[in-house]
Formats: sequence, structure tokens, C-alpha cells
Amino acid sequence: AVIYVTLEGYRSFDNRVIALKKKGKLPAGTPLYFVKSPVLLLEAADCDALVEAVTEIAHQKRVSVRLVVIDTLSRAMAGGDESSSVD
Repeated sequence: AVIYVTLEGYRSFDNRVIALKKKGKLPAGTPLYFVKSPVLLLEAADCDALVEAVTEIAHQKRVSVRLVVIDTLSRAMAGGDESSSVD
């Protein structure tokens, strides 16, 4: 399963999913679930909440999560430097 954390661009999100499928980046039949709550990766509590959300989806849907996409990293790293290994 794929968990997609949508942090921006909600209006065009369906188009992104269609594009992923067309480009073969999301094989047909791949379970896709969404997390639409804010996530700030620089905050331990937010990271814990994201792990909990992914774990809960995997448990409730009885799927193995293979990929978590955070869209966009810059939104999830507000106040940090997404290009720096420090952050």
C-alpha cells in the first residue's frame, strides 16, 4: 500500500493520482490511502502522529505499507532546510 500525505494542492490532487497511474508509478490495484492532516517533520509529536496514522491505516485495512509520500517536503519542513542533512 501507498500512504500519500497531502499537504498542499488539494484541488489538483486527483490529477496527480491520474498522472501517477498513467506514468506507471502507481500500478493498477495498488492500495492508496491519504493523510490530510498537517505534518511538521521538525516536531517530534507530528512525526509520532504520522507514524501512528500510517500504522492505524495498515492495521485497519490489513495492508502492508511499502511507501509513504510526503507532498510537499518543503511544506512538511516549514522553518527548516529540506536540502540540509542537518534538518
